[in-house]
Amino acid sequence: TKARFTVLTSRLIRMEWSESGKFVDDASFTFVNRLLPVPSFTQAEDDGLFKLNTDDVELVYKVGEPFSADTLSITLTTGDRKGTKWVPGLEDPKNLFGTARTLDFVDGSLDLDPSKDTGHDEPMHQAISTSKPTEEEETADQATSTSKSTEEKETAPKEVPVVEAKPAEESISGEGGDNLDFFSTPLLDGQHRSPSLYSPSGWSLIDDSTRPLFDQCPDVPWAAQRPEGSSSVDWYFFGYGLAFRDALRDYTRVAGKIGLPPRFAFGVWFSRYWAFSEQEYKDLVLEHRMHNIPLDVLVVDMDWHTTFYKDAGAGVKDQAGQDIGWSGHTWDRNLFPNPKEFFDWTKAQGLRTTLNLHPASGMQPHEEKYTEMAIAMGIDPATKKYVPCELENKKFMQNWFDIVLNPLIGTGVDFFWLDWQQGESWEGMSPGVHPTFWLNHVFNYKS
Repeated sequence: TKARFTVLTSRLIRMEWSESGKFVDDASFTFVNRLLPVPSFTQAEDDGLFKLNTDDVELVYKVGEPFSADTLSITLTTGDRKGTKWVPGLEDPKNLFGTARTLDFVDGSLDLDPSKDTGHDEPMHQAISTSKPTEEEETADQATSTSKSTEEKETAPKEVPVVEAKPAEESISGEGGDNLDFFSTPLLDGQHRSPSLYSPSGWSLIDDSTRPLFDQCPDVPWAAQRPEGSSSVDWYFFGYGLAFRDALRDYTRVAGKIGLPPRFAFGVWFSRYWAFSEQEYKDLVLEHRMHNIPLDVLVVDMDWHTTFYKDAGAGVKDQAGQDIGWSGHTWDRNLFPNPKEFFDWTKAQGLRTTLNLHPASGMQPHEEKYTEMAIAMGIDPATKKYVPCELENKKFMQNWFDIVLNPLIGTGVDFFWLDWQQGESWEGMSPGVHPTFWLNHVFNYKS
């Protein structure tokens, strides 16, 4: 079997092609759950054509052939776009597009058309917050329809492709929300944005072929690359016509429910990139109170830690090659002589307080926690060699939380502002693993 079709809903079909016959069942960065109630469908094979019909779409496939416009099609059979036919490679000029992953470098309007090049180096593909599958989803079966390749049929009795009522696929368990990658397709040269799920054409295709997978680590599901020789094509076809709400609802069933932000996040935030002292922050809060201006969240930018502005201004770099002081984990005691007392005071004012983190430089030798981190990572502190920021290294991430971040949380930090500014990739990270996404994923589980 080289082709596999999974009926997720009557309007959502997964299509896989694998020359080796090896397919991917693990959760991917985009699709964490495929354990949906099996919808009604029929299948048949006649004269080398495999037909799959649900209540809303018809899939036709030339058995044994790689997916192409000549071998595969899906036609909408109901709804406001009845009769619309999709084939691989079909362009959709009506797609409504998604948002940008970041507005860095943007001044004014931003054309969301992915065919337009902004001229910036940093791709800006969209993301959305999602979470793990619900209990109902974890207990539901899946329906997988397979078709025999022509090569296999020459040596085996002719048979209609069967529906495998196999055990539910493994998926990520747990509760809470992630900032998981949304509909972003692999970026082409000069392409910075992505098509969205919505299109007046009535269909959308998500290409998951190269997305990394999650392993089944019970603590924090970790990034894993697709097995060599597994599905070279892994597509998800959404044929929802103009029923955009239905499309989004079903997307959350396979990509995870969208986490509801905490109530305080909808309140008023104060944030300014300025070297405020703890007393100046207190004065700002009291001034809000004096003028009856609501305030719910206090953002403490990077000046909570030592910054070395003079050295950085002179071009001094740290061992990671970043401006010295841009990353930091050591309190600037000139500005914050008593962090615990400061956080106790902000909590008494009914505030949530966040600290800025620029983690790219890892742990530099001048940091208070350097010796402890170095020893934990197997580095001799006497060498004064910095501890690199290795975001996919479980040992580094665990030590970073245990030695550095959890003590800050114990001091009174409510949450961290993960301010990654080093681009779409990072040394040592696997292809397709974006640092901003990965930090949010790990922090979600660790928090």
